[in-house]
Amino acid sequence: GEDLLSPAFAPENYPPATGYGGENNVSVFFSFLPSDHSPPRHTRILYARPRPARWLGFPRPPPPLVAQRTCRAPPLSYRPSPLLVSQPATRLQGRPAEPARLRPAAAARCSPAGRRPWLLSVVSIHRPKVPCFSSSSMGDKADWSDGFVNHLLDACKEEIKAGNRPMGLFTTTGWKNVVSKFAQKSGDNRTKKQLKNKLDGLKKEYSTFMEFKNCATGLGWDEAKQTIVCSQEWWDEHLARCNNKEKGIKCSHVKFRKQGPKFLDDLHIIFDKAYVSGASASCPGNISSDEEGDEDVAEVPKPVEKPEKSGKNKRKGLSSAARDNDDKSPFSRMYKSTCEKIEAAAERIYTSVEASSASPANAVPTIKEVMKMVKQCGVQEGTALMHTATSLIVKPEFREVFSSLETNEGRLDLIEREHDKPKGGQNSLLMLAELAQHAAVMGEMGKLYTERYLQKSAYREARETGIQWVMSCLDKPRYFYKMFRMSPEIFWALHDLLVTNYGLTSTKKVSSIESLAMFLWIVGGPQSFAQAENRFTRSLWTVHKKFHKVLKLAKDNIAPRDPTFSTVHERLREDRFWPYFKDAIGALDGSHIKVVVPLDETISHTCRHGYTSQNVLAICDFDMRFTFAVTGWPGSAHDSRILSHALANFSSFPMPPKGKYYLVDSGYANRVGYLAPYKGTTYHIPEFRHRSGPPQGKYEMFNFLHSSLRNVIERSFGVLKQKWRILKDMPSFSPSTQKRIIMACLALHNFIRDSKLRDKEFDRCDANEDYLLDSATEEEEESLDVENDDTMNDIRARIADALII
Repeated sequence: GEDLLSPAFAPENYPPATGYGGENNVSVFFSFLPSDHSPPRHTRILYARPRPARWLGFPRPPPPLVAQRTCRAPPLSYRPSPLLVSQPATRLQGRPAEPARLRPAAAARCSPAGRRPWLLSVVSIHRPKVPCFSSSSMGDKADWSDGFVNHLLDACKEEIKAGNRPMGLFTTTGWKNVVSKFAQKSGDNRTKKQLKNKLDGLKKEYSTFMEFKNCATGLGWDEAKQTIVCSQEWWDEHLARCNNKEKGIKCSHVKFRKQGPKFLDDLHIIFDKAYVSGASASCPGNISSDEEGDEDVAEVPKPVEKPEKSGKNKRKGLSSAARDNDDKSPFSRMYKSTCEKIEAAAERIYTSVEASSASPANAVPTIKEVMKMVKQCGVQEGTALMHTATSLIVKPEFREVFSSLETNEGRLDLIEREHDKPKGGQNSLLMLAELAQHAAVMGEMGKLYTERYLQKSAYREARETGIQWVMSCLDKPRYFYKMFRMSPEIFWALHDLLVTNYGLTSTKKVSSIESLAMFLWIVGGPQSFAQAENRFTRSLWTVHKKFHKVLKLAKDNIAPRDPTFSTVHERLREDRFWPYFKDAIGALDGSHIKVVVPLDETISHTCRHGYTSQNVLAICDFDMRFTFAVTGWPGSAHDSRILSHALANFSSFPMPPKGKYYLVDSGYANRVGYLAPYKGTTYHIPEFRHRSGPPQGKYEMFNFLHSSLRNVIERSFGVLKQKWRILKDMPSFSPSTQKRIIMACLALHNFIRDSKLRDKEFDRCDANEDYLLDSATEEEEESLDVENDDTMNDIRARIADALII
């Protein structure tokens, strides 16, 4: 290739222009056409010259390229790209200018002694796009003074008041109005992305402050500084608890030590309902198993069972556990509440009647004497006040109270107050009406109870019981897989494991086989409890109880096979990855799973896709096994915040050893132990597929290989959601149960993978390591402004440089 270097190709002929940052790379593609009409050979020569912070564009078309040199045909298999050459790097709405076509320059034919003749033709000159390394491209950066921030917050508050931010997300109209109002208030035109990035930064700052505020309860508040007043001793203890050098955790609350966030009142208005904490987060082994009795399904009544009596040990009443279960019943709660209301109404009626009929203990003035006092107060005959007074003075208790007042003003005030009160008859009627209403409710509840529990319908005689159906499905492997999302061999292995190690037992009416099949049928369908009741011919309560019995079994298979990460996975030994990514130990990412939440938690659980979800953080190895997971975080939480919380709060987090790292996407910082891609350039595999030509330059090459390795986490989530379809349409369980269902599906995923038996979804991914299921592709979360670590930046740069040597 050295023979081909002509002064016409030298980089000095193409001075750089300003714009992007990176290196001055020029790729020249050559096509060698033998004179004997044999197949052509192709090569590419890369000119590289460091030019930091400059974009490499052509300021003018290159000069004519004519070379009369001899060379050997290079043994290259790269197919040349179309005849393209980059234009000058002018910026047009954040994008480089379109490439322009140039004519190839013909070269001379030569035939020196001892060498085959070749025709040299310059096919194309290409300059790769150089990535920028900030969280957003240079065209999207903006300087924010306090005045601009104030204008943005005012515009957002106006749109919130106008109802253009339902579910915590601005509508299209809302964003359009925010952009226009900000431009009108500030006189500065900024894009939606710039405003959104700033709001995300403000939300992060507000969330951090609220986290600090919640952990600093019981301390003073400085109104002037808008922050918590903490002693030096408190800060020393707090920093010692939060900082962890080994995990790379630094306390983010220190910045609020002397001053709270600016515009705190406005931030309360905008982000109050969107703020979330990690109080509901759980990892494997951290979820309580005592949550079986929660209010999952209000429609599932517990059947009334008579206590067993035998010999002398007869139980005279219900146990405390039975009484607790009755207290959780919706019927019992409503019954007790209605009885309390009836008792309170009857008490008020009784008190009123008793007070009106009681005789006074002391001597009271006569009616004539009291009427004289009434006239002395200024009450005129024929008025409404006189009518009220005459109706009151017939009661001895009123005459006693009225005569005890010393001034005429006090007596007149008493008459006026009694005049303004509802009449005694009206009070009695209201109380009687309330009592009748409660009695009607009690009657309706009694009717419902009688129909549901006392008037039993005839027992269903199904043609095929639940266990008979399961056993018949086991004889049809393909049909069994469709119904229970696993092969019969894996089902029997799972059943034996749960019976042997985790206490899954059979009862008089339901076998362990049917219990497991019932659970798999519900989470794989997904099927409702009512459908399970019909299919297995069991009561709703039995279905509910067996479902939770399987659900609370141990999840100890969600852990690394090799906790020390001393073994290099065979996939890393492939030629394209070795030795560049030899220190990778797995991939880490978050995925949104749809959940059902109470109305008051809708905003905090609404994710950027517009639906309520839990943001599940997971780590997997290169065998598509989940080695760690965190469930319970509301969907509005950012991926990087969930990771930081997991590092600080869960001791079971599999920390990468020194020199090792997990692969993460650009939503995370390039910090120690977590290798992120280059921002501002092509990254995801579908993006490479939908364009012509292979990756160009070291940055795209690094991102392409990084994405090819990291997609193991995307494929794992894809298999998980494709197999256990309850994760696509979660029923109305309680939040704690939904959290445990997600963890149980992760455990089932790992068990199938560990079984080494054939599985449809896993086999498809194993056949093509770049294969992505439809449910695996998820829009990448917008990155927060976080600091990258110099050590990981150096590792990334060394790998990128090695890829083009």
